[in-house]
Amino acid sequence: MKNIFKQSIKPKKEIQKIINKISPGLNELLLVRGVWKKKIEPTYKKSEVKNLKNQELFVSVKKSHPIIKKTLNKNKKSIIEKLSNQKIKINKITLQ
Repeated sequence: MKNIFKQSIKPKKEIQKIINKISPGLNELLLVRGVWKKKIEPTYKKSEVKNLKNQELFVSVKKSHPIIKKTLNKNKKSIIEKLSNQKIKINKITLQ
């Protein structure tokens, strides 16, 4: 039984190829979301990464408190630096 399940799971390289065929930017978006959840989400609660296009990050702050929205808006440069430390290229953050 164990061998059947192992054969049905695709290796990571094959999954990456499929993701690249669907959307090349999807890999970066998944990476950004992971970093956001671990490092930035605890500070700026209820903010979510929605999209990443042309090195511009779109963040949804609809559920966030107004104070958190203001501090996120002020600290955009420090957030870009945190993401660039993770080798993610982002030039601009847009709040939605």
